[in-house]
Amino acid sequence: MTETEANRKHSDLPVVLLCGGRGRRLRPLTDETPKPLLEIDGNPIVHHIMENFSRHGFDDFVLCLGYKSEAFEQYFGGLAGEYTDGGSVELSSASTFRGVGSNDWDVTLVDTGLETSKSERLLQVRDHIDADRFLLTYGDGLADVNVEQLVEHHEENGTVGTVTGVKAPSSFGVLETDGDSVSAVQEKPLTSKRINVGFFVFETTVFDSLSADRELEQDTLNELADRGELGIYRHDGFFKGVDTRKGLDKVRKISTEKDDLPWLGGEP
Repeated sequence: MTETEANRKHSDLPVVLLCGGRGRRLRPLTDETPKPLLEIDGNPIVHHIMENFSRHGFDDFVLCLGYKSEAFEQYFGGLAGEYTDGGSVELSSASTFRGVGSNDWDVTLVDTGLETSKSERLLQVRDHIDADRFLLTYGDGLADVNVEQLVEHHEENGTVGTVTGVKAPSSFGVLETDGDSVSAVQEKPLTSKRINVGFFVFETTVFDSLSADRELEQDTLNELADRGELGIYRHDGFFKGVDTRKGLDKVRKISTEKDDLPWLGGEP
């Protein structure tokens, strides 16, 4: 099987992106622009995330919106050639743009409400998931996850859900010692523990465990874990959260120093 054929194997699976939050930790930048639409190297964060899925053959996207949802309609409508005058638009309950941009994406935008839990946002897009399995990730994390390998790993495990985990950095610098002497100082090294960075794969049976008054991470994921129905995909490549000004400034700096962006397969 060629690389292109492998990338097309699961290309019919939809990718759901959580993009409805207010982005409070990035104020004042998010006072006017929703967090996933803040730009890095000339494109919004969410565009970079979608590019990584697309390079592995996944081009069907469902965005769960809330805060400043009309800005997403303006952006993706512009890419699809439907809005060219820069005027204001009003997002209907759900809008779909097909053949978006040079990547020929299908993008469905669903206004899931302003103060809505992740679980409730997912329940509101259930009817837009026309498959027995789907991918899900957050709208503020950049990673060069091989999504095709992630899906294959999920299939091999046979679980309801799979979460991608990266090694967590230590909160403090670590001293390596030799007797009473310090032999080395490591500034916040990676630990053996893994943190949830999104890039989930779920069977649609996960909707049986979702409800509007239950949190996705604290309730549903723990329930799946208790039942042995949550697997992990270990990612040791690039990952950077862009939910803070420090994180955003970091990836913007990287984008000025690298010809090939590390979250899109370039060297970190």
